[in-house]
Parts: sequence; structure tokens; C-alpha cells
Amino acid sequence: MDPSLSVERPPVATSPMRCRLFRPAPPSIIHCLIISDRQIWLIAAGLIAVDLLVFMIPIVPVLAAYVLVARPAWFKEFIDDVYDRTGPH
Repeated sequence: MDPSLSVERPPVATSPMRCRLFRPAPPSIIHCLIISDRQIWLIAAGLIAVDLLVFMIPIVPVLAAYVLVARPAWFKEFIDDVYDRTGPH
């Protein structure tokens, strides 16, 4: 065999801790799908943005606006039931 074609290998590790440094990382599903690092960062930023937008919607003011504008019958019945109850006073 021609010595000019040989490939230099890293030194053999003597301890288990050093051995881990030379092992290649197993391919993850993300790398198998051939997604670039930029696309991964964009997907991560998109997930955070969607999470912030969805969970930051103020539910109580939206419900109050619905009740004021639509005046649903169920809300009127609810208020009538609250005021019709006779308490232990």
C-alpha cells in the first residue's frame, strides 16, 4: 500500500472520557431531513412567536366585548338567575 494514501488518525484515547470526544454524534432526525441551521432557527423563532401570540390574548376583555356587542340570551338568563336567588339574608 502506498504510504502517501494513508490517512492520519487521531490518537487512541486511554480513558473513557477522552474516548467520547472522538466518537461522531449520531445523526438526529433533523439532520436526516436535511434542514439547514437557518431553517431550524426560523422554525424555533416561529414556534415562540405563535406561542406568545396565542397565549397572550386577553380572554376576559374579549368575552366582555362579546357580551356587550352580541347580548347573548344565555348571559341575560345567567344575570336573572343571580338576582332572582333568595339568599339567607
